[in-house]
Amino acid sequence: MCITVAYLFAVACLRLVKDMILVSLCAFLTLLRGAVVSADVLGIDLGSDFLEVAGPVNGMNVDIVLNEQSHRKTDNYIGFRNGERFVGAQAKSLAARFPVNMVAMVNHLVGVKFNSSDFEAFEKLELEFEPHPGERGVVGFSFGGQDGSYTVEEVYAMLLHYCRSISIKGGVPNPKNLVITIPYHSSLAVRQAILESARLVNMSTFGLMHSTTATALYYGIRRRGFGNKTVHLLVYDMGSTHTEVGVYKFSPPEERPDKKVKNLDSFGTLATLAIASDRFLGGRAFDLCIAKVIEAEAVSKMNITNVMGGRTTSQRKARFSLLRAAKKTREVLSANSKTPVTVEGIAPERDFSTEFTRSDFEEKCADLFQRVPKVAERALSISGLSLKDIDAFEMMGGASRTPKILRDLSQFWGKDVYRTLNSDESAAMGAAFYALRFSSHYRSRSFRIVERAPFAFSFTVSPSSSNPIGAMRMLAENPVIGSRRSITLNRTSDFTINLFDLSGHVGDIVVTNVNQSLDKLGFFKPDLQHPNNSHIVRIQLYFNESGLMDVEEADVVYRYAANVSSIVKANVTSNETNTSYKVEYAVKMKIRTAPLQASIIFTDPAPLSAEEFRKSRDKISQLLEKERRKHEAATAKNNLEAYLYWAKTEGALENETALSYFTSEEVNELRNTLAAVQEWLEDGEGSYDSCGAEEYEKKLQEIKTIVVKQYKRDLSNGGDNRTSESVVTDNNTTNEASDAGESAGNETAILENSSSSDQKSVPHSRDDASKGDL
Repeated sequence: MCITVAYLFAVACLRLVKDMILVSLCAFLTLLRGAVVSADVLGIDLGSDFLEVAGPVNGMNVDIVLNEQSHRKTDNYIGFRNGERFVGAQAKSLAARFPVNMVAMVNHLVGVKFNSSDFEAFEKLELEFEPHPGERGVVGFSFGGQDGSYTVEEVYAMLLHYCRSISIKGGVPNPKNLVITIPYHSSLAVRQAILESARLVNMSTFGLMHSTTATALYYGIRRRGFGNKTVHLLVYDMGSTHTEVGVYKFSPPEERPDKKVKNLDSFGTLATLAIASDRFLGGRAFDLCIAKVIEAEAVSKMNITNVMGGRTTSQRKARFSLLRAAKKTREVLSANSKTPVTVEGIAPERDFSTEFTRSDFEEKCADLFQRVPKVAERALSISGLSLKDIDAFEMMGGASRTPKILRDLSQFWGKDVYRTLNSDESAAMGAAFYALRFSSHYRSRSFRIVERAPFAFSFTVSPSSSNPIGAMRMLAENPVIGSRRSITLNRTSDFTINLFDLSGHVGDIVVTNVNQSLDKLGFFKPDLQHPNNSHIVRIQLYFNESGLMDVEEADVVYRYAANVSSIVKANVTSNETNTSYKVEYAVKMKIRTAPLQASIIFTDPAPLSAEEFRKSRDKISQLLEKERRKHEAATAKNNLEAYLYWAKTEGALENETALSYFTSEEVNELRNTLAAVQEWLEDGEGSYDSCGAEEYEKKLQEIKTIVVKQYKRDLSNGGDNRTSESVVTDNNTTNEASDAGESAGNETAILENSSSSDQKSVPHSRDDASKGDL
């Protein structure tokens, strides 16, 4: 008896402990899930040819996010045709036939004015589409007809939304906060336009990071720092359209006995020493060089007109084909000494074939190859280092795989250059790790980053005072991101600070409420007139993580004289009645402050107004909502077609076991219903693009009602005296689905019959799976 009681008591205790463990585990998983859901950061490397996205996949390791084709990089193409939007590989595949409808290299046009030197430089890349002037003088795109027109900010915003979409599908929950890589030479207008584009799709930007700096950060994190050593790294990044070379210094963490090193800075410090660039040296420049050689040969042999620079649709198509062949030639020559070249459609109904050798490539494009080491020379000169000081020379970018480029740079450094990093993904990975620094849900070990921006600012003040200050340097050349600068002025009324960089006027800081604030402080009617009474207006600026200036503080400081006189005893005796008093006069300077209203506005080009921003955001939202409804309708139609096929074949009409559940009248009813739905799909409303998901789901339910009713009735009647029948709807019990069910991606419920060898599955939609319906 005692043993039994003890045994039962032990079992009860074990069950209690088990329940406590399960509760604790559930609580832990809930907390973990909450942290992961909020861990919403992405690093995006939006290059000229491809875009890569990295983030904390499934809340675990930082990795590249796969796109819908399960590729690690996506073609930088986006376009519209027949009311549909295409992104990535789909858009690129259509560019050959519809060059005007597909847009590439949008990142080169964001923040660029249509009539500017930057736009003229972009046109020299010989792309097939044709931009148009948009509102505010920026670049726009007209896709014609039902496809409409979009500004470059709207198109860029769509690419960012696409990155968010594939990230959610790839296991990054709720990614709304971004770090985007940009070239070092990106202007203030470009940076401002990128931030506005992100806001159009309800995403925020933690920072804009220079691509070589992102690569350097990833280089250091992969090696988990360098201990107590100081390492100098040179990153040579030759992309599709430009080349950048960055020189960086990794320093060990500073150890202070009175202060613990932050986890974010535990690997040490990454400092930018220099970044040099050649804005027109890249893979596209080599492709254009090869294309011109091939074109000259084709014109000579085929007696055709030039296609480079042409504006007609046929010339645009031929140019796309020619540059595609030139790029393929360059890539093949990286591994082979010669290659055959075929340009399809270089002339109407005519192709051109020839052969191109590596020696031809190096000879015809010699002027471009000569510029390759000069960018590294310039970066080293700016950094103040010599070649012997460089510990690592890392190659980046797709064009850096060219053998002669590797050979020339190895000769320049005196030994083989390094290729230890993934040249396509390192910048995106570095941007993602940088984004983790701003996340409150991750504690990633990293470097303290000392980064610079390529600006040198001066300013003037308007209206000018009686003692004009003229032009004055505001921030040093190549200012450190995160630095601050205070401007102090002696003003009693509102004023504007006009900002300039080397390109000219770039923006204004408007300061208001000066007179009212001084009046509240008593400046105009002081309690004590004193020659030392004074005031200053102070504007503190902050160079933020995007390379832009923010007004951090703006206030007026009033320094005034105050009477602090006091009465003291002058003659103290034993007889208090004879005590006399005197006044000690004293003046003390005191300070009062009052906040001011100050805002910075970049003017070239002007930012979106509140109304323009609302219209652009609504236009994008309507487009995304339209695509969502279309996707839901396509999914519902696919489910209906799969179930219809199943019911017409192995599910019912061609399944003798299933037909035994039906009377002849019910079989006719099912057959007629299936025929009616089939006709509705092929010739009725179901064949129209305007048909919504609700209509397809309604038709699906009509068929399901008939099928399920018969199965359930048979089960309630004991299955016609069958000995061992059951309908298995548990999601843990599975059976091989029909081909139609598999193609629709549907889960299945399984009908088993012990007296028959037939086992048939009944497909149903994803929404029904959780309910266990047949």
